[in-house]
Amino acid sequence: MNKSGRELPKEVYSVQEAAEVLGVGVNTVYNLAHTRDFPSFKLGKRIVIPRQHFLRWMDRMVEGVPSCDT
Repeated sequence: MNKSGRELPKEVYSVQEAAEVLGVGVNTVYNLAHTRDFPSFKLGKRIVIPRQHFLRWMDRMVEGVPSCDT
């Protein structure tokens, strides 16, 4: 929540949250995070996954286009 008491939209997922969305274990997401095509970055010691990039990545996987160059 912000200072006005409104819920802020979640802009990044944790590894645990991404694993829950994908229905896989956290180790799978950690392995994905170390690949070039998966949208993640380190924030301090945490790996975070930007929500919009994650959703686009999932769309590309469904379409069979793994490259993030689009």
